[in-house]
Amino acid sequence: MLLKNLGLILGSLFLSPVISQQCVTPFSDIEISKISSQSIGFDLSKKVKTPCDSKNFFMWFDVSTASDVYFTISSKDVPDISKDFIGVIGAKSGIWFLGQGDTYPVFNSEISNSTSVKVGILINEGGISLFKDLKKTNHITSNDQKYVDLVSSFGNLNVAFSSKYPKTQIKNINVMCINDVICNTDTQPQETQELSVCENFSTVENMAYSSYQKDVQYYIDRPIIIPCDTKNFNISFNAAVASDLFIAFSGREGVYGSLGAIEAHLDFDSQNATIKKVSDFSSRPQYVSSDFINVSVNVVYSQGTLLITSNSTSVAEYTVSEYDITQLYIAPAVGASIIHEFVINCESISKCGPQCTFTNSLPNTSYSPEDLSKTLNQDDFTYSNCLGSDFEFSASISSNSDFYIRAFTKDLKVNVPLKTLRFGSVSGIFGYYNGYLVLDDKLIDQQTSIQYKNSSISLKYVNKNLYFYYNNELMNTSSCENLDLLALGFYTINGTTALSNRVFTCLNQIEGCSN
Repeated sequence: MLLKNLGLILGSLFLSPVISQQCVTPFSDIEISKISSQSIGFDLSKKVKTPCDSKNFFMWFDVSTASDVYFTISSKDVPDISKDFIGVIGAKSGIWFLGQGDTYPVFNSEISNSTSVKVGILINEGGISLFKDLKKTNHITSNDQKYVDLVSSFGNLNVAFSSKYPKTQIKNINVMCINDVICNTDTQPQETQELSVCENFSTVENMAYSSYQKDVQYYIDRPIIIPCDTKNFNISFNAAVASDLFIAFSGREGVYGSLGAIEAHLDFDSQNATIKKVSDFSSRPQYVSSDFINVSVNVVYSQGTLLITSNSTSVAEYTVSEYDITQLYIAPAVGASIIHEFVINCESISKCGPQCTFTNSLPNTSYSPEDLSKTLNQDDFTYSNCLGSDFEFSASISSNSDFYIRAFTKDLKVNVPLKTLRFGSVSGIFGYYNGYLVLDDKLIDQQTSIQYKNSSISLKYVNKNLYFYYNNELMNTSSCENLDLLALGFYTINGTTALSNRVFTCLNQIEGCSN
C-alpha cells in the first residue's frame, strides 16, 4: 500500500521477521452537513472511528482554505464538548487551536475561492499535536491532564468534524496506527507469514523522522541495523518528503562515533546527490521545505562501492575504504519525512531467528533504604534475557529522593556491579558511576525531599550510549562501553520508593529473542 501525501508522525522502528499488512486505513471523503457557531455542532453521522488497538495514531487529510474546520476527539459516540478535545483547523483564518472545553476561537468571514491545506493529527506517547502541511502548529504534552484523560478513556477514539459553512469537504482521509500488532481495518487483512528459515532479506516497519529542533536531526537511539553476514547489501525504500533527505551509514559506534559516518545527501529538486565521509555535523547550510513528493531510493553496497539511485536515476557513487557499515540512520533536512516499504537484501542472513523487540512486563514493587535484604536479594533483580546488548527499562515512580539502579554485567559476579545509575528526581542529576556509590550524610540530604513526586523514568542503552529519560524528557546521554547486561538491581536512599508499570524491553535484536 503506497502512502501518499503524508504529513508528520513520530513512528518507531523495529526490525520484523513477519511480512504483514501495514496499519494504514483510508476513509471516504466527508461533506460536512452541520455548521458551527460558538456553540459548536459536530456531524456525528460522519465521524471517523480510528481502527487502532492503541490510542496512538496519525491521521492526515486535506481541507479547503475556503473555511475553518473544527474537530473533536473523543472515545464516546456523543462527545462532551465541555470536556473532550476541540481542535480548530485555521485553513481560512490562520488561527489554529488545540485544547479542551467549549471556549475556542471562531472566525467569521464570507466563503471565498480557495486552495487546499494538508492537516495532520498525531497522538502518541509524547502528547497530541496538530500539523499544517509540514509544520507543527499546536502541541499538548503527555504530562497534561487533558491528554491523560483522553488516552485513559475506554474504547477507540472518534474524530468528528464541523464547519461554519455547510458542504465543506474533508478529503483524502487516512489513519496510520502506531505500534499496533494487529490492524483492525474494515478490509480483509493480508495473512501474515512467519519466516521459518533465514531469508536473504529483512523488512523494516514504517517509520517517520523529523528535524525540528535542528536541521538534519539523526535519532541516535533509532538505528536501522543491517543484518547481513557479508559486507554487501541492497536497500530499497519509498518516502514522502518535503525537503532534502540524508542517510548516514556507520559502524557499531553509531553516527556520532569516533570514526564518523558516511553521509549521503539527496537533493530531489535537482535530482543530484553527494556522498562523503563526515565527522563534524555542526556546520550545515540553511535548508528550506517544499511540498510533499513521493520518491523511491535504492542503495547498493558491493565490493567497497556505495551507489545511490533515486527515482530510478543514478545520482551518486562513493568508494568506501577501511570502514565497516553495520547500520544506518535517516533524517530530513527540515520538517518531516515518512519512510515505508523498507527492505534490506543480503547475500545471506544467518542470524534471523525471531527478530523482534522483546518486552517483559514486571510486577509493581517498592524499596526503602532500611530493607537492605531486598535491595541485595538476587531474586528481586530484573534479569536481562536479551540476545543483543541494547535494552530499555521504564517505570512509573513515586519517590521523595533520588533513585538508583545497579547494572550488573554477564562477565562479572552478580554482586559486583559495573555501573550505578542515578535518576535525580530531587537533585536533577542524571548519570552513572563506576562500581558502588557511597553517599555521606551531606550528599544524602541534597538528594531527599519531604514531599513525594510522581513521575516516569526510562533508561535506554543503544549503541554503547546510555539515555536517561525523566517524565518523557531526555535528561542526559552518556557513553558507556560494553554494558553486556545481566541484571538490574534497585535501591533508594530515603523513605519508600514505589515502582509501577515496570517494563523491560530488549531492543534491536538481530540475533532473536529468548523467552
